[in-house]
Amino acid sequence: LKTSGLEFILKAELNTGVNGSLNTYLGYNIQRSVSSTGEVSKYISNLSPHLLVFQSRFTYKNAGLQIYGMYKQRNRHFSEMINSISPLSYWLFNLKTEYRLIPDKLSFEFRADNTFNKKYSDINGAELPGRWLSIGIKYWI
Repeated sequence: LKTSGLEFILKAELNTGVNGSLNTYLGYNIQRSVSSTGEVSKYISNLSPHLLVFQSRFTYKNAGLQIYGMYKQRNRHFSEMINSISPLSYWLFNLKTEYRLIPDKLSFEFRADNTFNKKYSDINGAELPGRWLSIGIKYWI
């Protein structure tokens, strides 16, 4: 198996004053894999020739809002060879809010993973859950 590709990462931070900030991350990966035997394995069929990941986090005083997710495109040729029922490409969005009751000690968060309830699979043929809501408490020791 021979894999080649490129990866680009862009990070930016903007302070909006004493109490706020905006952090953004954008990553793009393009890759190509070729098997010397011509055999299509599960590994090759699950590689994404185009993958875009993103994250933006805005904080103000003790509150935070984060939006993150990805765009994934599969190789049509490999998906057809294994009779995959997974989408050839999809966008996935997640949302997280956080409130720090005691900074660096105690916070509460709410998350909505797969916010728009997209049907998708990370591994061809294995569908992942729809929208997933969670509430949490963080305590730093």
